[in-house]
Amino acid sequence: MSEWFPFQDNMGKKRKLLYCFHHAGGTASVYRSYIGASNDFTVLPVELPGKAVRIKEDFIDDMNELTNQIANAISSHSGNREIYLFGHSMGAIIAFLVATKLEKKYHRIPEALIVAGRQPPHFPNVDRYHSDMGTEELLTEMIRIDGAPEYLLESKELQNFVLPMIRRDYKLNESFQYNNEHVSCPIFAYAGSDDADASKDVMQYWADVTSGEFYLDEISGNHFFVTSEESHFFEKMENDLCRIEFMERKSAG
Repeated sequence: MSEWFPFQDNMGKKRKLLYCFHHAGGTASVYRSYIGASNDFTVLPVELPGKAVRIKEDFIDDMNELTNQIANAISSHSGNREIYLFGHSMGAIIAFLVATKLEKKYHRIPEALIVAGRQPPHFPNVDRYHSDMGTEELLTEMIRIDGAPEYLLESKELQNFVLPMIRRDYKLNESFQYNNEHVSCPIFAYAGSDDADASKDVMQYWADVTSGEFYLDEISGNHFFVTSEESHFFEKMENDLCRIEFMERKSAG
């Protein structure tokens, strides 16, 4: 089970576990800067089969099957600690489905679902690239969303190695089908000010898929604001979660 959480050695004794899900083309390491950055949360980036340290495993390209396995792993791994789920872009829909399955199958309602950079689940897929297109079209799409680093643009050999793996993630994302799932936990939604595909106007409709509280904010930056040093996103997200928790405790008292 530890293969899902390659950085779990940092768990310590904190009661709040923040499981993080990456964008298409990413790995658990995109959240390495989050690890150890919080006094309140243990940050646990989730590694999918077929990626990074799990490269020798078969990739799972079915969203339902993948999220079934993740929900089972988190239910066992978390013990009696608080569960928080954060997902960016493709990771947002993974986090959403995991939340629904934790609640329905394991009777574990996360303390919060945090989503960024993706239209809500009941909206149609807005990706301009589809997995049946070629790698040149994929590279064009990555450039459009500022997701292609210079070293990738400068190396055809690296493109031939990396782009097929990113294409698999797009296929995984396309396998998602919305079946009127909802969550009971609060949802925190964040939009990049320069992210045309997941603007604040779009992200507000995540409110439709929870019976709990909903919070929405816009962060300066493009689609990848969640890992931009300039945005200080993790610090803001942590402060928002702690502030709301404090207000709820005060209200209950």
